[in-house]
Amino acid sequence: MAGEPELRWYQESWGVITRCEFTNLNPMRYGDRDTPSKLQAICLLHMYLGIYQQGSGELDGYSGGPYLLSEFVDVLQIKSADLLRAIYAAELMSVDDVRAVVLEREEEESPHRLGFSLRSLEEIDEALSQGHFDDGLAESLAEMYGWNIVEELIRVDNRLIYDAMSEHYGGTAGLFASIWNSRRHLDEVESVYDTVNSDIGEGKLTMWTYVEGGMTDWRATTG
Repeated sequence: MAGEPELRWYQESWGVITRCEFTNLNPMRYGDRDTPSKLQAICLLHMYLGIYQQGSGELDGYSGGPYLLSEFVDVLQIKSADLLRAIYAAELMSVDDVRAVVLEREEEESPHRLGFSLRSLEEIDEALSQGHFDDGLAESLAEMYGWNIVEELIRVDNRLIYDAMSEHYGGTAGLFASIWNSRRHLDEVESVYDTVNSDIGEGKLTMWTYVEGGMTDWRATTG
């Protein structure tokens, strides 16, 4: 985050999310609890950074870092294999696509170097669900899908996160006020009433529209 007030907002909001312990990732197909939490942390940050992106689409006025999606993944030490498993658990890729990549790689390398030899869709489904594959396969799939699917994955829990924060801060007005005040020092914080009912300039109205709309109109920076 760029400054201390923003960091305080993020820490409070993250505490709300961790207490909820929710995820849209299919628990029957995804056993790792750490990766979904890390993805939610990235989602929350992007939801916040979205307030800077309204209008131009760029991070106007934001001086913090990191902000590249790949940097978030690296900082939180999310392995390619875990990312692939999460994408599969969220049903954002098909078994047929995975099988095509597996067979293509098996033409180039011997099966034992892949860590497994797969032919049937059932075998691939089991391997992906259990995480029984090597980083090489994960990287091959990542190259095929690119960072767009990672952004789609991060958005999986956007609505759950928004609803949890909205309830915590007291509805749309309370959530908006918390975000508006997150860029102010403690001696400059306004009440919810004053924040919502004071003169609304273009920037304030744009931010209100973003928050009221579910904080979904953000875009990850992929490079």
